Amino acid sequence: MINVTPENLQKEFEIRKLKNANKQLMNTNTLLSRQYKNLNEHFERRVKEEVEQKLKMIEPEKQIVEVKTKPNTRGLYKDYEKLQDKYSKIKLENKHLILRVLVSEDSERRYKKKEEKLDTENKELKNEVRSLKREIERLKALTNLDGTISRLPTSMTPIGKKKVIPNFAKNTGGKIGRSKGHKKDKLEPVSEEKINEHIKHELEKCPNCDKSELTLTGKAITKQVKDYYITVNYTEHEFIEYQCNCCDKSVHVPIPNHLKEDIQYGSNVKSIALTLSNVENVSLNKIRRILNGLSIEEIDPCEGYFVKLQKNASKNLTNFIEELHKACITSKILYWDDTVISIDKKQSCMRYYGNDLICLFKAHEKKNKEGLDEDKILSLLDKNTIVEHDHNKVNYNPEYEFINAECCQHLLRDLKKVEMNLPNRVWCKEMIQLFQEYDHKRKELMDKGIDHFDNEEINDFILNIDTSLLKGLEENENDPNPYYAKNELTLIWRIMEYRDNYIYWIFDFSIPFTNNLSERNLRGIKSKMKISGQFQNIERAKDYANIRSYIETCRLYGVNEYASLTRLVEDNPYTFAELQALKK
Repeated sequence: MINVTPENLQKEFEIRKLKNANKQLMNTNTLLSRQYKNLNEHFERRVKEEVEQKLKMIEPEKQIVEVKTKPNTRGLYKDYEKLQDKYSKIKLENKHLILRVLVSEDSERRYKKKEEKLDTENKELKNEVRSLKREIERLKALTNLDGTISRLPTSMTPIGKKKVIPNFAKNTGGKIGRSKGHKKDKLEPVSEEKINEHIKHELEKCPNCDKSELTLTGKAITKQVKDYYITVNYTEHEFIEYQCNCCDKSVHVPIPNHLKEDIQYGSNVKSIALTLSNVENVSLNKIRRILNGLSIEEIDPCEGYFVKLQKNASKNLTNFIEELHKACITSKILYWDDTVISIDKKQSCMRYYGNDLICLFKAHEKKNKEGLDEDKILSLLDKNTIVEHDHNKVNYNPEYEFINAECCQHLLRDLKKVEMNLPNRVWCKEMIQLFQEYDHKRKELMDKGIDHFDNEEINDFILNIDTSLLKGLEENENDPNPYYAKNELTLIWRIMEYRDNYIYWIFDFSIPFTNNLSERNLRGIKSKMKISGQFQNIERAKDYANIRSYIETCRLYGVNEYASLTRLVEDNPYTFAELQALKK
């Protein structure tokens, strides 16, 4: 029998209360353990899924992270906190891993772009190096500029460089000047009747002993001097007036045009001025100084006077120029060429037409076919006229009917340039020798009165040309020079295309071998440009062209420039018919 006391009751109550509390705690612990286990499994599954998903996205090496849980030894909350910390660390590591992969991918992409850029820059640099090497070689070639460079005038040879002219003159090794055995040029003695002034040179003392005891020997040493003196001549023309008893008018002898002013310069002054301006290409201010000096300051025209004189002289040649134009159209053989001039700071053209008996210049603002048609010469030539030129391709226009003959001297110069720039070439040397040989043969036949080659010689000539050209193509292909091979190849194709035009002189001895006459006549124009620089306008250029046409044509017929200009300023220029009569 248990003794029930208040203390026992209270103790029993406390024990039962603790048992109930313990039971509730055990139930709660079991529930929390179950919840923790579920939460832990869910967490591990989510972590694995997220890690695998991220790893699949960035495709790094697969890395499996195992999350191990320890048995609940220290209580539910303690383990939960540890798992939470571990999860945070794994999450941070995963973030760092993802960032590392992303940075690696971005770096790889940027490296690829940089590599592509470097490849592009490398290619550009290689091209630039290649271009610079070519430029260096080109500049080296420019430092060695001379007359051998294609299309480069000899006058443009730089200072300090030896002027090389691609011609065929050979050094004989002889001394410069008069050759041995040649008669020395001396002035012929003047007859006594032509002597204008006698000057005696007498001695008063002996130059050796300084004594005055001298005796005449009856002998004398004579020296003649040929010279001229310029004296200013003032001439007054008086035209007597009359009163006509029939018509009651005042009349006099007609006054010539060159005497229209009350006071004017005479024909000699005008002739000298035009000669200096158009023959010697002297500038206007120098002409003024020359005339002023020769006349001992008696003659001092202004520069505007020379301009007006040039204009009037050109105007007086209208009929003469028309006669030359007709002569050009009716010629059987005609040369023509042109050169660049400057008019009012712009490039323009001065053109030459002519032959051994005609010299006609035409000035144009532009160098084109319109200028040729404006001249009305080439377009009016018939199909039997032979026009020789330096490969002016405009001549092959289908609108023109004449026969084109190419200048062989220019061809030889081009071949010589190939030989000088490419010394190992054989074809050009053979071609030069061939043309020179047949040109020499032709001259010998012409001296003998023979006017043609036989068919066998013509056939051999053409066959040798074709053989040399084919050899030239082969040499060009096997040994191409980067800077002159292109010019060489262009020349070969040009000769092949225009071969027949280069060999007309073989079939017809009346056709000249060269048109160097054109270049010789244009040389004065080039000298004019070097001195004057340019023409003020196209009208002044045309005036100069007309006067040069007159002077050069008169010279072809043996008339001195001064004499021809004297007649021109006296309003009585030579006519073309007069000049032809002088030739007969």
